[in-house]
Amino acid sequence: GRYSLKRDNLSVAVLFLSMYPIFQTCQDDNTYHLQAFRHLWVIAAQPRLLVTIDEDTNKPCYVPVTITTAPDCVPADATYPGVTRDVSRTCPGVTRDVSRTVFTPVMLPEFHTIKQFSVIGERYW
Repeated sequence: GRYSLKRDNLSVAVLFLSMYPIFQTCQDDNTYHLQAFRHLWVIAAQPRLLVTIDEDTNKPCYVPVTITTAPDCVPADATYPGVTRDVSRTCPGVTRDVSRTVFTPVMLPEFHTIKQFSVIGERYW
């Protein structure tokens, strides 16, 4: 997929409503129109796929990028593959800056958490 779900209050609420069943009391009951609630999940979806395109060939290409995200409630002793941490600014149990180097195409984290995004390849800039 090209989309991911947001974690704000509105998105969680509409996801809950889209899955909440409203059953008819009898076969002739047309009080509720269920189809409208089923489509509320679209409000919670957000496009986050980053695909880089080569200008000369107009085809997708692999580009190494570094993504630095804002503070998140992650334990300081947690380890993740390809993740380096800035330990100069930590508070008990919480890690501040999380940097990871990945190749595109990649699913980006939530947009409000991205502090810095940089291309580190020599071929693309």
